[in-house]
Amino acid sequence: PIAQFLGDLYRLSLFVGPVETSLDFSPKLPFAEVVPGSTWKQTVGYQPQRLKGKPGMTVQRLDYTYTYKGRVTVNGKTFERVVASLSLNSDLADWAKQYMGEDDEGSGPALTRLPLHMNSNIEFNLDPKTFHTVSAQATSEGGFEVYLSDAPKSAIYERKLHGRTSLQLRSITLVSS
Repeated sequence: PIAQFLGDLYRLSLFVGPVETSLDFSPKLPFAEVVPGSTWKQTVGYQPQRLKGKPGMTVQRLDYTYTYKGRVTVNGKTFERVVASLSLNSDLADWAKQYMGEDDEGSGPALTRLPLHMNSNIEFNLDPKTFHTVSAQATSEGGFEVYLSDAPKSAIYERKLHGRTSLQLRSITLVSS
């Protein structure tokens, strides 16, 4: 079960996978009018997290927070800039033990921590008339570590993730039938 969530982390960090979790070709704009500084959210996945003040773990949404930055000029061309950011910081150890029905009194070393973290940022340059994405630059950084009870201060496994993706519109051709 942990592999499912780690797989989601890989896909999110590399901006690949199903449309709802990969690099957005165009940010989901809100219905209401926006001004520079306006923000809105879009769900892109789900991760186990501990709810403050409550026992156990639950699955919570992962949302990109979009921010409208206003008009920008890049290489002499004017665009509407929208930035999307995602931040994840969770420990899956309790959830993994809860899910697998394990307790801390097993025969071997027990899982004590499984910290999972990621920060992701996408800058979209949109055509000011059509709001089609002309270009986008996406970066991410994150990773996870596995800690066991027999060596609680040293990760037995660690994986760091870095992703960078660029998107550039080549042309838009309208076809009439």
